[in-house]
Amino acid sequence: MAFKDVALAEMVSLFSPWVNDKAEKAAFLAVPETAGLHAQVERAYAGVVAAKPALVATSPDLTALYAEEDAVDTQHDHLARSVGFALDSHRSLCLGAAPPDVDRAQACEDAGARLFPDGMGFITSSYRAESGNAERAAKALKEHPEVGALLKSIPTKKGSTLLDTANLWLAAGAALGQLENLKDKLQAKLAASPAASKAVVASARNQWIRVANRIVDVLDDSDAPAEAVLAIRGKLRKAAAKAGSKAAGGATSPGAGGDAAPEPKTPPPTP
Repeated sequence: MAFKDVALAEMVSLFSPWVNDKAEKAAFLAVPETAGLHAQVERAYAGVVAAKPALVATSPDLTALYAEEDAVDTQHDHLARSVGFALDSHRSLCLGAAPPDVDRAQACEDAGARLFPDGMGFITSSYRAESGNAERAAKALKEHPEVGALLKSIPTKKGSTLLDTANLWLAAGAALGQLENLKDKLQAKLAASPAASKAVVASARNQWIRVANRIVDVLDDSDAPAEAVLAIRGKLRKAAAKAGSKAAGGATSPGAGGDAAPEPKTPPPTP
């Protein structure tokens, strides 16, 4: 697993729950394979906190932004999937009718191509790329009113349609872009803060990466409940995929990112 592009502040946020949050720590210790690594997690966490105290340990605003982005990203990903899967499901329903509604099935396929021209791979891209994709999809809805009309004709829950779900997805994507702008400004402000030496930072990062890789490796062969494994391994894999995508300029590939599991909000690290 390539963790080399994960930001130091996110390294803190990823390990913080397993050190500071009582419930998250208990869940980590409940998996036999990761329980034996908890002492290493604590040391790695302490290392990355100490490596950049001005940026992470003393910046609750930045920690809060990471947590908010994580929550909005989870919402964005689920809403995007729901729109894509609903279109596929409705298309199959049309083709399975007697007689088949071929025209409406084709409309579903065309709408999916407009909204998701490259499939669902974008949900593992950077937050900035997800925001840009949402902007592109919103433009497609505006330029092709027939897509919006089709979505509006597909009911979801009582009183709502698939168009409502699509609008929630696009709003979440726009919110990610706004949060990225706020984070960039805050990080620029903190960049002038005193930092540890490059050697100390590199050592802390390398230690964290080694421990993160061990966690992923041991969980590959774990017999623990799948939900418990996904809760731990999923967020590490997704963080690595997003960081790698951001470093590559927002490019992504379908299926990247590993386990698709809901990610818990990350509590702020304890200085």
